[in-house]
Amino acid sequence: MKKKAIFVLCLLLAVFAGGCMEETEELVLNETVNVSEYEFELFLDPDSHELPANVTTYYLLEKERQIRVVTQLINSSEIQIIPMESLGGGPADKPIENLALLVGPANRTTVSVETFGELSNLSEVSDVNYTLLKETKQNQKFIRLVFDEPVTGYLAYTMKLHNSQNFITPNPPSRFVRVVLPETYATGNRLFGIPKPAPSSLSHDSEGRQVVFWRDLKKEELLQVKYYKQSAMKLFLAAFIALFFGMLLVLSSYSRNKKELIKSREIFELEKEYLEAQKKKKK
Repeated sequence: MKKKAIFVLCLLLAVFAGGCMEETEELVLNETVNVSEYEFELFLDPDSHELPANVTTYYLLEKERQIRVVTQLINSSEIQIIPMESLGGGPADKPIENLALLVGPANRTTVSVETFGELSNLSEVSDVNYTLLKETKQNQKFIRLVFDEPVTGYLAYTMKLHNSQNFITPNPPSRFVRVVLPETYATGNRLFGIPKPAPSSLSHDSEGRQVVFWRDLKKEELLQVKYYKQSAMKLFLAAFIALFFGMLLVLSSYSRNKKELIKSREIFELEKEYLEAQKKKKK
């Protein structure tokens, strides 16, 4: 009995230790970076409309099954990335791809429209020193990008889009967050899909893509955007109209048949009364 109790206690301690275990390993990305894949769109602080702001933008690519993430960094020394594998998708051995840094040392880089315009036109990544760490804490996996000195500019990377038409991510460490939906897709209809929490605004960019925008979110909030084909609304409306007219036809047919049955029954009753009257006369 004592041996059994000791075994159970050891098992519980092992489970507890496993749940609290912290793991850290350096992540090395041996790949050629293709800067041209990304959209480095300048985002200005909505309050001032003059200075670039710290924002993370998720570009969802349904056909390529990718999420391209672009963050505007303002005097940043460390960035935390939540890989898709933490949310049930994405390869564990390659959580992010095509990491591109178009940045400069924060103490020598002016935060201005001109500076970010110049950085966005770079065709090669910046020569900066950083460390990429893959960490696990309390069963939560994340990546830490640590710079040797604070930087200002653009950070971009790519992840796998594992769940079609349902994007989920923990709130990134940015004051502003945007999700750009694939072309011909939309969100905001309660029947087909809505963003959660409620966004600050829904708009469209110059390419006609719908943009979901949040500001000043709580750190622990989970972002979710359920989206759908824009044609889904038209198809649903067409199906509803067809069903409506179909019901009218059925009701009309039912009403007509009911009237004919009533007339037939009236004729039958009259014939029955006539036959009974004839029988009485013969008697």
